[in-house]
Amino acid sequence: DLSLLHFMNALLFVWGMRYTTAFITPMMQLTIPVFALAYARLWGKELVSAAKGVGVMITVAGCALVTVSAYEAEAHEHHGKAMHQLLFGIGVLAAQCVCFVGMLNVQRTLIEYYPIMWVLAWTYIMCTVWIAASCFVDGSYFHIMSVVASVDSRLVMGYSAVFGCIVYVI
Repeated sequence: DLSLLHFMNALLFVWGMRYTTAFITPMMQLTIPVFALAYARLWGKELVSAAKGVGVMITVAGCALVTVSAYEAEAHEHHGKAMHQLLFGIGVLAAQCVCFVGMLNVQRTLIEYYPIMWVLAWTYIMCTVWIAASCFVDGSYFHIMSVVASVDSRLVMGYSAVFGCIVYVI
């Protein structure tokens, strides 16, 4: 389901940020083309040439080198996160990248049959349902309600949601 992939993409990104660093997280996003190529190859949509294979190896090696260097620098300067926590976060971010690639591929298939605005509207509506359900499960819904207890807070949230939708459509 497209909305579930969208929800998991956002959730895993936030979790990945929690277990890694603000530097490593965007580095992991650079691996999305690698996952896209792997997906396309696994589903027979694209052949992998030698040039693409070399490109994938360079991307993976570069991301690994920068990630390890960033970890070592942070560990020496800031007594950074434990290596097992960092590796877990990298795994979470890799899963997030896979969800992102899956989301793009499912969305591409759907827009062949339905108008793009319907696909986007349905995705965001259902993703909101997933987010609301997860907020109830982990109890954060009740915290949000206390934050938006004032009329001003609700007006700001309403304005942001409406204005965001209008800008997105335009």
